[in-house]
Amino acid sequence: DYFANDVIPVLERQQGNFRDLDSGVPAVGIIAPILLAVAVIVILFGLAMVVRSWGGDRPVGEATATWSVVVVVGLVVVVLGAVLYPRLDGGQELLDDAAPAFDAERVEGDRAGITIVSQIVDLADPLVTPNGGAAAEVPALIGFVAGETGLAEVDVVAALEANAPKTTALLRALPLSDVNAELPGLVGFLGETLGLSAEQVNQALADNFPALAQSIGALPAVTGGWENVPGTESLTRFDGSEVTTVPQVRDYFANDVIPVLERQQGNFDELATTPPMVDFFAPFLAIVGVLVIAYGGAMIAVVRFRRPPFPFRPVTIRTA
Repeated sequence: DYFANDVIPVLERQQGNFRDLDSGVPAVGIIAPILLAVAVIVILFGLAMVVRSWGGDRPVGEATATWSVVVVVGLVVVVLGAVLYPRLDGGQELLDDAAPAFDAERVEGDRAGITIVSQIVDLADPLVTPNGGAAAEVPALIGFVAGETGLAEVDVVAALEANAPKTTALLRALPLSDVNAELPGLVGFLGETLGLSAEQVNQALADNFPALAQSIGALPAVTGGWENVPGTESLTRFDGSEVTTVPQVRDYFANDVIPVLERQQGNFDELATTPPMVDFFAPFLAIVGVLVIAYGGAMIAVVRFRRPPFPFRPVTIRTA
């Protein structure tokens, strides 16, 4: 239920957001270097302007061109913010939705959970279908005991039934796919005996013997899909190897999915909980870009339209 109702629905809901965040241009990892580079360029540019101003007024054309570079830089930052906004907004939604899956204690429980699931798969794999091999080994087991004890095989079976009747019944029932093949006959027999339809028999089992009904209802799906899980035609391991059987599905979660949660739990916490939030950066870039454009435009206006405070006019001095 945890994987089916919590973890996998997050993957289904956030697949689009993840792809946008991961595959778009520019890469998310370049945002911090861009901010750092813009800051360094602005600082160096400001220092250069201060140094050059010591030499007096610069030509209007040169100063205008210089401040135009500032406007272009601001425009680039605004465009970058606009491009990043939908991706980072979706990325924040992804972080919020996936946060429970990356809880440290929950990730630790993932490993414990998949360990017991793995043991269940190891238990069932030999028993479910003939390919598992356990059914073929039952006669060999009886023959081995008969040979070692000198008893007839029928006496060995009788001794097993007397000392371990449930185990003996299980061995005789293997593989479970054979049990599944008998279910239609069992339902038909009960229906004929009780004078009920197949639907009524199944409902009566569910009402009066819910545990048996649960097992009977699940058995066809398990035995029919154990070696070819429906819907996994395109599912592969992270290395590209196919995932079609139940043991391979177990390996996929145990060796691919859960290790990602284990390795990235710390990174996820740092990204999701350390201010500023991811969706802060796009509006911040846009605001910074607008301010830079406004500043550059204002300086161009100052350079182009300024007038000397005391205009020089030639004066003729007459002497006696």
